[in-house]
Amino acid sequence: MLNGSSNSLPDGWLAPEELQAVAAEFSVKPRLLSAWRARGLLPRATRFGNDGSRPLWGYPPDTDRRLRAIVRWRRTTRDLETIKVGLWAEGFNVTTEVVRTAILRVVDVYEDSLMHELASFAPPGIEAADLLSGSAALPHAVERFAGETARMRGRSPLPRRVEMQLADRERGMRYGLSLALGLETDPADALQLERILGLSRGRSGTARGVVDWPPSENFRPFSPQSLRSAVETAHEQYFAVVQTMLQTFLQLLRFLFPVLIPADSSVQAFAKDANAIFDEAPGEAIALIAATVLANFVEERPDRETLATQTEYLQVKNMVNELVTDLSDEQKRELARQLRAHRK
Repeated sequence: MLNGSSNSLPDGWLAPEELQAVAAEFSVKPRLLSAWRARGLLPRATRFGNDGSRPLWGYPPDTDRRLRAIVRWRRTTRDLETIKVGLWAEGFNVTTEVVRTAILRVVDVYEDSLMHELASFAPPGIEAADLLSGSAALPHAVERFAGETARMRGRSPLPRRVEMQLADRERGMRYGLSLALGLETDPADALQLERILGLSRGRSGTARGVVDWPPSENFRPFSPQSLRSAVETAHEQYFAVVQTMLQTFLQLLRFLFPVLIPADSSVQAFAKDANAIFDEAPGEAIALIAATVLANFVEERPDRETLATQTEYLQVKNMVNELVTDLSDEQKRELARQLRAHRK
């Protein structure tokens, strides 16, 4: 570090040439670095004084790690505002209002794209705007869309690990779409949506005891309108606990789940498939997850003391102390292997 040759930079801060060296590893040119600073993805350098006649500048600790994270998120999305949500989810400092605005924009785009897709299955003369305004044609479009996607293998990001009859696949698709749009649903169809996602409860009905709660409890009915309302009204403490939850999930829990699940359980394959998807998940997907969790908090309205306790408990270091120390040596080795593979 430059700190050794100059006493002007505080410990952990980076000299500009050090950050440029990290950027060069990923072929990020100085002009792009400057653009990212201007958009608020990276902090600006701080002047600490002079070395003779030469001014001394430095970047805050973790700026190099933040740069690496930007490059990683940029592989799945080019939208810089959405990348800020990804950075926030990893625990980097991004203001609540910046995150709120970015998530709201993602919800708007999600709703618009979903309605345009559904409009192609609506009766003639029905446009996306009509469906958005609560047209009676919406359930009809959902029915046709569910039937079409149930027949098309390429529409699902998860492998078909559970054999299903076409009628059951249609029920699961319709259930998921209806939940996403705030339409009436049959809770019995939640089981079919689980199976579409790769979760088979087996003959015991509990997937070897790992999943012993009703299928409908896995899915919450949050439409784009309700997500938007929740994000708009959620206060800063809700954002703080959601950030902590996402950080712990992305950096620890999703790698811990496969270690804890029995190797021959159907949930094991489901967890591995879900991890693979999260490795490629764009910032938009993380933004929608954040919006859904925020909507849960807005609906439940926990008090501030409860939120503070949850935030502290869910921090990565506390979860490590709570969970990892109880693992067997074999489980610890497997967790370390998965974490190393993710960081490559």
